[in-house]
Amino acid sequence: MPLEGSPRQARAWTVPNRYTGGDVQAIGLSTGGIIYTKYDINPQGQTVAQLWMTTRALSVGKPLTPPTDDCSQATLSPDGSRMAMICTSGTQVARLQVSTFNGSTLGPPEVIAQGLVAAPAWSADGNGLVYLGGLQPSGHFQLFYVNMTPPPPPTPTPTPKPGATPETKPPTPTPAPTPPVSKQLTTDNDFDATSPPVWFA
Repeated sequence: MPLEGSPRQARAWTVPNRYTGGDVQAIGLSTGGIIYTKYDINPQGQTVAQLWMTTRALSVGKPLTPPTDDCSQATLSPDGSRMAMICTSGTQVARLQVSTFNGSTLGPPEVIAQGLVAAPAWSADGNGLVYLGGLQPSGHFQLFYVNMTPPPPPTPTPTPKPGATPETKPPTPTPAPTPPVSKQLTTDNDFDATSPPVWFA
């Protein structure tokens, strides 16, 4: 519905699977579509979460993640190029992972943190990500921050001049990317992990 509209202007956008609790955690896209969490019940009788995208009301849409990953709590970076999410793959260990997003599909996931993790939220410039993590042995949720500044682009290889003999040098190995390190911001707050933090500039 419009932001200042009336309830009579509200329109249904998705059709949830029955007996699953409904479609939740919608994200509006600049293209006019939405990304949301859809629940389903697998053959083993377990409820699993899956990220879906639809571009118009009541269209079938398409899944962005497989049901076996059990992903939810998606949040899109301000420029729309990366998506953070929480995935469990049916286990007790959750993963905070980030994938590139081209507007229709997700790239390979990068695991940022795992354990008792929830509720990721991007900074306004898209270079930082906060999330809630449970400390052991208490399990109380505290606030964590991870720097997500993209690495600089690789230095281009110079093109040899016409007629020049190319130098034969052994190829330079590409260093493995350094995984981001999370920084704990709070120690005694015991946050409720059912909703993400909100950034203020």
